Amino acid sequence: MIKIAVVGLGMIGQQMLPVLKEMPEYEIVALCGTDRSKDSIQQLQEQYQVEKVYSNYSKMLRDKHFDADLIYLAVPNHMHYVMAKEAVEHNFHVFVEKPFVLSYEHAKELVSMARERHLIVLEAISNQYLPIFGQIKEALPRVGTIRQVTMNFSQYSSRFDKFLAGEYVRVFDPEIGGGALLDINIYNLHLAVGLFGGPSDGIYFANQMRGVDTSGTVVLRYPDFICTCIGAKDAQGPSVLLIEGTKGYLVIKAPTNTLQAALEFYDNSSKEVEILYQPDVNVHRMVYEFRELARLIQERDWEGCRMRQQESVRVCKLAERLRLNQNTETNFFH
Repeated sequence: MIKIAVVGLGMIGQQMLPVLKEMPEYEIVALCGTDRSKDSIQQLQEQYQVEKVYSNYSKMLRDKHFDADLIYLAVPNHMHYVMAKEAVEHNFHVFVEKPFVLSYEHAKELVSMARERHLIVLEAISNQYLPIFGQIKEALPRVGTIRQVTMNFSQYSSRFDKFLAGEYVRVFDPEIGGGALLDINIYNLHLAVGLFGGPSDGIYFANQMRGVDTSGTVVLRYPDFICTCIGAKDAQGPSVLLIEGTKGYLVIKAPTNTLQAALEFYDNSSKEVEILYQPDVNVHRMVYEFRELARLIQERDWEGCRMRQQESVRVCKLAERLRLNQNTETNFFH
């Protein structure tokens, strides 16, 4: 059983507690928040029967009585690199929420540090671990030559009205990695890179308010096709993954972070629709990533870890350049 400490008890951190509690691979041994959240941390400690709670991350890592194998970081984006690095320096495995880190150089450094210490540091990006992801890859040849790919994850943020009213909202602060690209469109970027590899070039057309991208469209160019990635926190739209080819198309009508809908194939010749895979919608989307993480740690599967890390580093490079060159055409690999 892997002893895990959950750091960051906002929405995502709290969502994970009941999931982890039910997983036989894990024991939650510590919770870590801030001084401001002491009362809620204690309530969570009692609810989930966790032995230790902390309000200071560095002190937790240095505590000689702190006994954990893995640190799960569900903290604001700009804190990912510093906190993951500190955990690695104290010889802990780390699972850090998406986006991995905010810069390509930091991503490379973090991965290098972990490898030197024989530790696993990975990005918690749910769609890469879902069973349906492998089914999509397997089905790609059926569409023939791919010509167009569309990914849309548009979800009106519950905090957008506060932002419109002039209030400070952390997820819309560009200085700390806020905005639609890194919060929601990152799932589309991971799907694109995971399914098709890195693009040759691309551009990010962003809708900006007060200096932050509240929504936007990424257009990625591949040798035979164009991939359009739409992500919005200021609008609601139909979520979809659509892969169009010369022999037919694949479609999943669901948000790209869960992909919890049937994988359908439309055959151009027969004009028929075939259900290729039906996911279990009763399983929380993050179960699969934590299950695979446990396997990687227990089996010390360094090659499997390396492949995951390479993809995260590649997406970091892509996302950083898109973010820094919003509304300006870029060419990534020339």
